[in-house]
Amino acid sequence: MWPAFINAAGKDLPGADVVFDQFHVSKHMGEAVAEVRSTEHKELLQRGDTRLVRAKYDWLRTEPNKDPDRRYAF
Repeated sequence: MWPAFINAAGKDLPGADVVFDQFHVSKHMGEAVAEVRSTEHKELLQRGDTRLVRAKYDWLRTEPNKDPDRRYAF
């Protein structure tokens, strides 16, 4: 997903498909979710809304690893 890689592949291998692996796609998605959550959290706190307090790791856990008590709150 690195732009230099995509450009080099397109230049040196015209017509070839560029495929991204699941790890890197998941990594980028996780980073994007964390960034949006952080921004939303800051904005909500400025308005006195605490609904995202202590929710950071709820966004990071996979479904089987979520605490049943926290799952409902999430």
